[in-house]
Amino acid sequence: MVFFRQGFFYIHSEDRISQRCTDDFIAQILNILLQEDAYVSCGLSQCHLTLEEFRISLQESLYAASAEKDAGAAFTRYNQLGTYQLLFPFAASREMQLYARNILEPIKDYDIENNARLLPTLQQFIQTGCLLEETARRLSQHKNTVRYRLDKIHELTGLDYKIFAHLEQLSMAVKIDQCGGQTY
Repeated sequence: MVFFRQGFFYIHSEDRISQRCTDDFIAQILNILLQEDAYVSCGLSQCHLTLEEFRISLQESLYAASAEKDAGAAFTRYNQLGTYQLLFPFAASREMQLYARNILEPIKDYDIENNARLLPTLQQFIQTGCLLEETARRLSQHKNTVRYRLDKIHELTGLDYKIFAHLEQLSMAVKIDQCGGQTY
């Protein structure tokens, strides 16, 4: 165990490659090391076999711990991050930040000026896999309110959540924004 900033790394090593890295095994380790839900986030790297990959495993763990945790999940696996795997290492770059800023700034400005909640709605919409009803449930809003907010985002950015290519741009901007502040 190695302490790092406000948390720690737990490093598990074995002579044999095995399937010991099951969800139940990890949950048991967390319960032994920590008191129930005493941790905010836990990230699990992929299995790395050489000492040269040690730094990579630590970075993957940090990225996974920084990602949005699924409801009810005790930890997040790096190999389940999807596009975040690609974005985390580069999200803080000037180009990525400029891309996200160009799309999200009008939304953020509108939220500030009108005490609105457009950006949190868009973030939740992306996080739920673009499911309108699930987004409404998580935000405790009516689905028409969510739809209205997404239509307002279309007005502000010119990007329509109902058009896949536009939704993809909105999603990338949100994900870059979420990953961009995660520097280690």
